Amino acid sequence: MTDPTMLRILKIEIEADLIALDEIERDLPPLLNRAQSGDATRQELVHAGYLLHNAYNACESILRRIAVTFENALSPDRWDQGLLRRMTLEIPNIRPAAIGEDVRASLDELRKFRHFFRHNYAAPLRASGIAEVGVAYRAALPAFRDAIRRFLAAVDAMLERSPGA
Repeated sequence: MTDPTMLRILKIEIEADLIALDEIERDLPPLLNRAQSGDATRQELVHAGYLLHNAYNACESILRRIAVTFENALSPDRWDQGLLRRMTLEIPNIRPAAIGEDVRASLDELRKFRHFFRHNYAAPLRASGIAEVGVAYRAALPAFRDAIRRFLAAVDAMLERSPGA
């Protein structure tokens, strides 16, 4: 069983990442709406891209924390894609799946956008592209939050069963 102290630390770190997601979710929807309507300025598109990038980073941070706490290793090649796949797996007697396949697919769209946003500095952001990624974001985030809440409930159950709880 995973050390109860590590589980408590994991919970606190995940809760902090969820608060960061709250802030992104407060600011991003109006920008996505403007991109979808085609009325967004270049600055609004850049701001929306930055927030989409950060939303994925926050989700990935949560999943990495889970992987490190329970498995303590990530393969160095293509670890970001592997992380998403791994988090859909239940590892018997170790941990439940953190996310479902539907969440993985939507997060993968955000991951691809994050890669584009980081590495294609010369490519202009298009309102239609931001709006398209916004669809994946809007599908992923509520389902991701629900999945992580279920995961944290499972962690609570582990803590209750741990010696000295």
